[in-house]
Amino acid sequence: MAGGAASAASAGVTDAVAPGPVTGVTAVAGAGSATVSWTAPSGNGSTITGYTVPASPGGATCTWTSGPLSCTVTGLSDGTTYTFTVTSTNGVGTDTASGSSAATTVPESGAASAPSPDTGAYQGAGMPVLGLVLALLGLLLVVSLGTRRRRGIE
Repeated sequence: MAGGAASAASAGVTDAVAPGPVTGVTAVAGAGSATVSWTAPSGNGSTITGYTVPASPGGATCTWTSGPLSCTVTGLSDGTTYTFTVTSTNGVGTDTASGSSAATTVPESGAASAPSPDTGAYQGAGMPVLGLVLALLGLLLVVSLGTRRRRGIE
């Protein structure tokens, strides 16, 4: 072999592995459901293609394939307290489950999640307002009659 310059060292090639663990799992309960959100892990050399979110107890799940990092687990029982974990999947495999979300309780059927103008804090406000209006009208009538009498108008 003829002598020549040595070639430069090649950059190391890293094999992709399953994604890292999901973090920041939170859940907000709704009517028979819970919306779960999380923070994406590292794909570890391969794009994350999906997430799976199981509920405990019961095992109801939702899956994510695109969009904001959240999904809604449906079919949950009213009055039951749940926690949720998330696993991520890439082209190589699936990571281990994340830490659990804080416990969240699905509200009982018919329970309002927040007051609205038609219920809650505003309920029954019509009667005091009506009373105030009638009192003001009565005062206006008395003042008007008193003024008319002073002027000699009967």
